[in-house]
Amino acid sequence: MKHLTILFLFLSSSVMGQEQLTLQQCVDFALANSLQTNAENAEIKSALVNRKYHYWSFIPDLSGSVGFNTSFGRRIDPFTNTFTTKSVNSQTFGLNSSVTVFDGFRFRYNKLVLDYSIQQKELSLEIRQNELLLRIIDLYTEQCKTSVQTSQSVLRIEKYRELQSIQQKLLKEGKITAIDTLKSHNSLLNEELLLAKLKSEQRLKNVELNFLIRAPLRTEHNFDPTSVSALTILPVLQKELEIEQLTLQAKVNENQWYADRAAIFPKLSLNGSFGTGFSSNRKDISLPGNPTIPWSNQIPQNLSENIGIYLNVPLFNHGSWLKNRELYEVKRMQMTQSIERTELEVERTRIENEQRLLFKKAEILQTEQITASFRAIYDKTVLLYSEGRISYSEVEIVFMEWQTKLTSLETLKLDYEKLSLLAK
Repeated sequence: MKHLTILFLFLSSSVMGQEQLTLQQCVDFALANSLQTNAENAEIKSALVNRKYHYWSFIPDLSGSVGFNTSFGRRIDPFTNTFTTKSVNSQTFGLNSSVTVFDGFRFRYNKLVLDYSIQQKELSLEIRQNELLLRIIDLYTEQCKTSVQTSQSVLRIEKYRELQSIQQKLLKEGKITAIDTLKSHNSLLNEELLLAKLKSEQRLKNVELNFLIRAPLRTEHNFDPTSVSALTILPVLQKELEIEQLTLQAKVNENQWYADRAAIFPKLSLNGSFGTGFSSNRKDISLPGNPTIPWSNQIPQNLSENIGIYLNVPLFNHGSWLKNRELYEVKRMQMTQSIERTELEVERTRIENEQRLLFKKAEILQTEQITASFRAIYDKTVLLYSEGRISYSEVEIVFMEWQTKLTSLETLKLDYEKLSLLAK
């Protein structure tokens, strides 16, 4: 009874609490699971922040300055424009501002680089989601295959028990020996062990599936093989997304080159400043003893304003522009060839998938005919065995051939549906 106890434990623990789960539901849950795409979402947000603050680069900057200074020895006091040989204490306060009026279109090209960078991050998210989609499809179809194999194993156990009933009758009539009953009993034990193994494999894959769709890890599900063909969110060939990646990178390289090239253009900027200060060397000559003009009087008297336009013309930069131009040409040729090669790989994969679909369809039709033939042979073989005209070994051989083809047929159908998703 041990084998019956083990089988009961496996079957009872998997039946309770199971719910029907379609492939579409799995995909929806997985794509909504932000834990699986956390890194890609964070990169998109970072790229958006970089572009947002890029607009601020054309806003005038503003800085304040405060200085405290003590001078010794002979020097010219900037506040009195006279020589002094005494120790002079001075304080300065000011505001400075500057704005770039023209930078050779560097701002525009850097903005385009940031825009394409955002598209690259969004594409990385799409690639990750496509990988999740492909993995979910693989897991779901594998679970469907295991479910079919489990159902067939249960049916085989029933068939072995039916054969054992026939054997008991034949044994009483003296048409067979006890060897046949031992053989069928061993076959039954092996089938029960196979069923336990299938249930164990199904649980392990179920844990991974639950992890991807963010469901409780111990949750058991029933799977619907017909839902594979009903999937509305179709996967994309990874090579197609790779072409988009290469195209975006080519645009980033191009605009980065334009931004680097802007270094050879003149740069025009507007600067302005406003300030005041105090000097202990500034004396009031109208008063006896020439005392230092008070701090409260010097601050408004020493006000100064300045505004200027500056043109910076680059004349020689050690060949940096020439080097960047040659490096850009190398990258451009590399990207062009990579895109062409990947496009050929996509076309090759599509043709191969078409051929695989045609072969799978023909293989399914042929296997259906063979399976039906084996089923008919098995029914006649069991009839002959019940009459004592053939041995049990012949029955078991035909039975296993029929079951093998039946399993192969269901597997082929699921493989065909999965391959069809990529060929649409």
